Amino acid sequence: MQGGYNIHPLIDALDDAKLAPIAAKALSHTLLMFDNFYDVEEKAKAGNEHAKQVMQSWADAEWFLNRPQLAEKITVTVFKVTGETNTDDLSPAPDAWSRPDIPLHALAMLKNPREGIEPDQPGVVGPIKQIEALQQKGYPLAYVGDVVGTGSSRKSATNSVLWFMGDDIPNVPNKRGGGLCLGGKIAPIFFNTMEDAGALPIEVDVSNLNMGDVIDVYPFKGEVRNHETNELLASFELKTDVLIDEVRAGGRIPLIIGRGLTTKAREALGPAAQRCLPSGERRGGKHPRLLAGAENGWPRLRRCRYPSGRLLRTENDLRRFSGHHRSNDP
Repeated sequence: MQGGYNIHPLIDALDDAKLAPIAAKALSHTLLMFDNFYDVEEKAKAGNEHAKQVMQSWADAEWFLNRPQLAEKITVTVFKVTGETNTDDLSPAPDAWSRPDIPLHALAMLKNPREGIEPDQPGVVGPIKQIEALQQKGYPLAYVGDVVGTGSSRKSATNSVLWFMGDDIPNVPNKRGGGLCLGGKIAPIFFNTMEDAGALPIEVDVSNLNMGDVIDVYPFKGEVRNHETNELLASFELKTDVLIDEVRAGGRIPLIIGRGLTTKAREALGPAAQRCLPSGERRGGKHPRLLAGAENGWPRLRRCRYPSGRLLRTENDLRRFSGHHRSNDP
């Protein structure tokens, strides 16, 4: 659950002895609270133990820390599209009518023949059989291209790529997140929409990567290696270290909103309610870059290039702080 109409019943359930533990667990991992935050705060101040538990969970950033860390090694099969891929290749304008239905619209991705791409039905259905054949190797696919995502800003392009190469989102049907995109150059807006979906976009020399290769990507080392021979194929640097936190949070927008929620909870609880993380977690465990130390015992996410101490409330806020261009796509 992410928020919406379920929020008020969950808050009301905090007063029900039987349902309160379940409601508290759900609210602890719900980020889209907005002004409903103050209802939980009021119950906590009135002595509701389950509301206190929710506030403490938000303050401890459990919505972030309880999610799996980015793996040190990611093994994928290369789905390579040579040359330039624009967003109309990934989300064709003539098929705009189907964009709200992501699995249906994704069938049109790369529907026009090009080097190395074999559409099932040229001009109508993209290379679904080719994608399925690569998936038989047993690894997730990574979208790899020389130049990726140029053209207009349409999130449906990212949705189509991730439908075939992303991960299922619990309790969210017909949409996927996560995934890996490697490009010699990735267009800025497409890069942003990949971030928002919790994917890991990496700009790297892809000249040594070929369709069907199985590769190991080391995001912390900045290396791409052949899975079988361990040959170094390319080196890279992440565009920003914040990408690591964005992937763990499930996307850039969840990270922005979650940081705001954690800040508000900490301000509401005050110093008396501070709780330290275990020393390993406070240092970020195996990956010191994931959490940048602790201040007065609080876990602290790394500094971001967007404001983190503010609870963003409107779509305009999200667009202004995340650098999005206007798009009507879902």
